[in-house]
Amino acid sequence: MSLKHMLLSLSLGFTLMLLGVFSFYPAEAMWGFNHLHFLSGTAAVFFGLVVLLWGYFTIAPLPDKRLEAVLSGIDRRLWGTAVWPRLLLVAVAAALFYIFRVKVHLLGDSYTCLAVFGQGEAYIHKFAEPGSIYLVRLIQSALGGYTRDTTLWTFQILSIASGAVFIYNAVSIIGRLCRTAPLRLLGLFSLLLSGAVLLFFGYVEFYPIAWAASAVFINLSLASVHKPRLLWLAAAAFVVAGLMHLQTIYFLPGLAYLVVHSVKWPSVRKAGYALFGLGAAAGIALFVWLYRTRVEFEILILPPLSGRPIAPDYTVFSALHLLDLANITLLVLPGALFLFLLWILCGRKDFRDPIALLLLFLSLGSLAFLCLFGAAITMGRDWDVMSLSFFAPLLLALYQVERRGRSLPVRVLFNYIVVVGFATLSFLAVATGTESTEKRYYTLLNERSRNGWIIYANHFLLKRDLDRYKELVQESMDRFPDYQQLQKAYQYLENGEYARAMELARPLAEKDPYQADFLSLVGNLYGKLGQYDKAEEYYLRALKFRPYLSTLMNELGQLYMDEGKHHEATQILREAHSLSPDKTFITESLALSFIYQQQFDSALAYADTLFAADRHSPGAHLINVTVALNLDDRQTARQHLKEYMKYGRDRSDYERIKEFYGYLLEGND
Repeated sequence: MSLKHMLLSLSLGFTLMLLGVFSFYPAEAMWGFNHLHFLSGTAAVFFGLVVLLWGYFTIAPLPDKRLEAVLSGIDRRLWGTAVWPRLLLVAVAAALFYIFRVKVHLLGDSYTCLAVFGQGEAYIHKFAEPGSIYLVRLIQSALGGYTRDTTLWTFQILSIASGAVFIYNAVSIIGRLCRTAPLRLLGLFSLLLSGAVLLFFGYVEFYPIAWAASAVFINLSLASVHKPRLLWLAAAAFVVAGLMHLQTIYFLPGLAYLVVHSVKWPSVRKAGYALFGLGAAAGIALFVWLYRTRVEFEILILPPLSGRPIAPDYTVFSALHLLDLANITLLVLPGALFLFLLWILCGRKDFRDPIALLLLFLSLGSLAFLCLFGAAITMGRDWDVMSLSFFAPLLLALYQVERRGRSLPVRVLFNYIVVVGFATLSFLAVATGTESTEKRYYTLLNERSRNGWIIYANHFLLKRDLDRYKELVQESMDRFPDYQQLQKAYQYLENGEYARAMELARPLAEKDPYQADFLSLVGNLYGKLGQYDKAEEYYLRALKFRPYLSTLMNELGQLYMDEGKHHEATQILREAHSLSPDKTFITESLALSFIYQQQFDSALAYADTLFAADRHSPGAHLINVTVALNLDDRQTARQHLKEYMKYGRDRSDYERIKEFYGYLLEGND
């Protein structure tokens, strides 16, 4: 074995050492590579066997010729003219995805997705993934309706189907980039033995669909380099990928390069490259302008040097962020060190090749997203949105090695498969097991993300483990003392002590101006104090951070009604109602806004909606009381008030309504 190949094998040994050290001597900071810590003792036995295999493949004599013949046979079948071997690989993988599908949906925003799409006709239509949302609703309707069960089945179907699409295209992509059997298999195993494949094990999120769409786009892009007539297909695939998830827009530089490269005339091509450069400069300028002027964009991007209040020590160049990037890299590409070393030792360093340039431009946007996007500020669970960033750089490294024409010994390839395969399988074992997932998720919780604690606590609430739920709620309150202050402020608000509530609320909003909970409370208090302009300002700021929070929209609608801005109130309340039609208090607020505008038929229509859900709805009776009084129909108002008094005893406004409308029951005007 040559010195270069020995160094490659030693890099795999170093990877194994990292896995063992961080697993058996638990290091929560290395959450991307401590998988064995959450598995049973059997995992330690397998780890020992893998170490022995690594040593064997590194130093022991192997029948290289015979093994090379086996690899050549696999290569001929997978990348030959027959389609059935590729379809067989896809079918086997899909079966494994289904059999070992995820049981506990803690990672990512899975529980949020299940809640949003499992509540009936209404759902949050996020602009970032309109195509994926359309697919979810289409399949749900085919499965019988919009329930939590159909939501789970739908996401699992899309996850597994996306895995099938990805693997088929991955085989094709590797075949386009590599010509020798060892390098082809190295590329294929790098994609299949990646932590990203967890996305295809029934993962409840939109990222599996983005992976599948991106694989199709990259496959067609590579084909169009030498067949420009296919460029329109690649462009169409890019549009589809963008509709599935907006994050794939970072592949735009690669598509732009393809367009310029497809031009036949040299002078026009030069002009195209000039426009390409101007477009890149304009894109960077737009990015900087958005970051400086739009707070809702600012929160998506990590600050370069000075962190935001929620994480003052977390910036683009902070040690914490760099460590998280290392974790994500090891999680998604356990063989990252090997692949980097392979490129340095055996690959080309220049990019004077159309395919190399295409992959370079696809990689630049991906890596910029990986380094700058602020999802990592929350917790390690956001590895899923980051994972796609490694797709193009991996392909670029493989192609640069292919361009150099260096061979890869069979023993090194086997070593890579064993080490990387064990690391990925141990991660999958943790992520698809119930107890191991719960243990691992707890170690990911931190003081930068309260949402993670809420998700974790609600997980145990759904399991009806109330003791654990209460423990987590209390622990989260202890870790986030500002929310204890928030609770006190709300208590003062409920008691009518607005000045004391403001003394607590305003410092919270000043301390963390990115927190919608703090901003909305200040807005509420300014509204109670009659300072409507300031109240509206704080509500609108809060909505920039929580644009789909229907309860916040309802509060703003109430403020507009207090101001006499009934048209604006109706607009915001309609939006809130479309998001949460099941929240009766929002329906009541919307009906009230129509009453203020003398649109009584519309108000009564919403009352009928409440009656349809609950034939004794106290809110619907109250709407009828108000409409009847506006129409000077005392008898109807009295009848509905009696029903309200009978069925509305549990409402917080019961005593106030009883006192205000009591004259109707006494027969007085």
